[in-house]
Amino acid sequence: MVDGTFEDQSKELIMDYDELIEAAIRQSVKESGQSDELANMLVNWFQEVLNGNESLDDLDAMRRRSEILYNATSRNGSGDEEVQ
Repeated sequence: MVDGTFEDQSKELIMDYDELIEAAIRQSVKESGQSDELANMLVNWFQEVLNGNESLDDLDAMRRRSEILYNATSRNGSGDEEVQ
């Protein structure tokens, strides 16, 4: 028999996926030679969307966030140069 209710198990599974996605974001950013700051920004955005504080349907917010992320991305992959 499995412990906990279906709802508890579902929440735990979602939390596990959230952690896996966060780890994948951080790994991908690192492998791309980008900064930890960029990884933090992407993870924060992911968490804001999950929490319902930011909507992917809000085009103005998406444009602002995309511009911020673009500006935090290094052109040469060293993680220390911002695109102007």
